[in-house]
Amino acid sequence: MRSLQKISIFLFILCVAGWSCKKEEGGGCVTTSGPMMYQEREVPADVDSVIIRGEFKVTLSQSNEPRLYIRSGANLLPGILTHKKAKTLFIEDVNTCDFLRDLGLKTEIYLTLSDLKMIEFTSSGTLTTPDTLHLDSLRVESRDGAGSIHLLIDTQKTWLVQHSGTGAVDFTVEGKSGYVFLYCRGYAPFDCERLICPGYTHVVHMGSNNCKVNCGAILQAEIWGIGDIYYSGKPHTIWLRGDGQGHLIPIKP
Repeated sequence: MRSLQKISIFLFILCVAGWSCKKEEGGGCVTTSGPMMYQEREVPADVDSVIIRGEFKVTLSQSNEPRLYIRSGANLLPGILTHKKAKTLFIEDVNTCDFLRDLGLKTEIYLTLSDLKMIEFTSSGTLTTPDTLHLDSLRVESRDGAGSIHLLIDTQKTWLVQHSGTGAVDFTVEGKSGYVFLYCRGYAPFDCERLICPGYTHVVHMGSNNCKVNCGAILQAEIWGIGDIYYSGKPHTIWLRGDGQGHLIPIKP
């Protein structure tokens, strides 16, 4: 009897999904991904910020010629929206019914920009840079999601922000920056031990995992949660505050 009930419920869900597919256009409920295809989209030259929302595998590069390529199933491409507002490029997946499509499929985004000031990443996918980004300043923010960010950078100032207490986006950042600010409020780790900061490093830790930084001169550490802050380098000034259970721990050479 229970088996019959389960079958009836499953058939009902399929019927509802099928009805939704007929009702929605430009995304909506897509039950088959279709053959994989590349599609080029226009990127205005003045774009310097990106907001990414969807289960994407994003590769970010730097060049004087901005470009955007999307690789995904032919049936999914209409539901992957790209548009510009002011100097911000939005990339968003509005396709639904993921549970009816190919499991494990991630749309690939290949984005090249000449300059970049801000990235907002809300995704269970990945964001990577194959080569070093040379920028004046860079702000990277994650909201919710459960993906991974791995960046190579050379900047004057860097802000790495994990907003939500439910987020599990892990950060791995390498390179060099004169000023580094880390704000951790999620469950995933920050690994910035290979991000050399000869100047000022400021870490605000409200999360439950570990943060690693590389400090040259000044370290300001605030611990308000249970996660630890590990630091390498030889900062001549260390400021510590907060009433969390975590600890400030030097990394032994």
